[in-house]
Amino acid sequence: MAVKHKKLPEKTETEILFPSVMVNKYKVEPWGLVEIGQIAPIVSNIIATCKDKKINVSLENIETDLISAIPLIINDIITICAITVGATPEEIKAISPRADNVHLIFTILNQNVEYLKNLPGLIGSVLATIKQG
Repeated sequence: MAVKHKKLPEKTETEILFPSVMVNKYKVEPWGLVEIGQIAPIVSNIIATCKDKKINVSLENIETDLISAIPLIINDIITICAITVGATPEEIKAISPRADNVHLIFTILNQNVEYLKNLPGLIGSVLATIKQG
């Protein structure tokens, strides 16, 4: 007797290009415009804090560069995590096991680092298009 296989639902182009990842009980998806609007001032604060303390953070090495800045920006990182997954900062702090906090941070960073790298150029081209229109 032949085994019938269920056909998996086809993924959309967006699901292929921007996959979601489960970390603990949280579904982590790349940022959309709403999240970028909420996160942009926090990222600006992180950059300013790092510059004030003479901590060099480059987008090419962001994962390793941020290690030395974490004690200074941990509350900003927790807020970014909360915004990204639709939780409160308190819920992020309470994630158990604790290692999932780190997994969450690096998953969010991994999903969005290319977007962050390209954001200045993207903003410039959008503003140029608006001015032309």
